[in-house]
Amino acid sequence: MKKSKEAAPDTATDVFHGATLLNEHGEEVPITENMIADACEELLQTDEAATH
Repeated sequence: MKKSKEAAPDTATDVFHGATLLNEHGEEVPITENMIADACEELLQTDEAATH
């Protein structure tokens, strides 16, 4: 039995179309760059507070 070789995905054409969270009403809320930046900043502040 021959195994077929599938072509590897072309990562140059793969496009990330975004992500969402579900709120308490079940509605999709797009994750924004600002949301990610705020979360990272909060993690950094929490880490700094824990190490001092």
